[in-house]
Amino acid sequence: MTGRTIEYVFPERPARPSDDVVLEVDALSRAGEFADVSFSVRAGEVVGLAGLVGSGRSEILETVYGARKATSGTVRVHGRALRAGSVPGAVRAGMGLAPKSARARACCSASRCSATCRCRGWSGSPGRASSARRPTGTRRRP
Repeated sequence: MTGRTIEYVFPERPARPSDDVVLEVDALSRAGEFADVSFSVRAGEVVGLAGLVGSGRSEILETVYGARKATSGTVRVHGRALRAGSVPGAVRAGMGLAPKSARARACCSASRCSATCRCRGWSGSPGRASSARRPTGTRRRP
């Protein structure tokens, strides 16, 4: 269809991922939401978590990340156990989470952001792009 050979479009990849386990989740549970979730991710792997609406996929990922506190189980990054319910610990270990609705789950409100993060030029409430102003000293292009 493209008129060229595909071996130049898709470079060869190693046949199998590394043996280095980057993330290991063992028997993770949160009362009333999910139970006994275990998986491991090796360097070079891309992993997806799928399920129907209400099946608990967001809750599992938020618990792995530390945004929710697990009732049992462990999460390890490069072999080191993370403290349950500790987002700062997960971030220090190199984890990140991109939620399905980033604007609705903003990490800080406008007042906290200006007080804590010192974000210049921000005014308004989170989730409302129209209320954001440009930083001082910038102009809109004609």
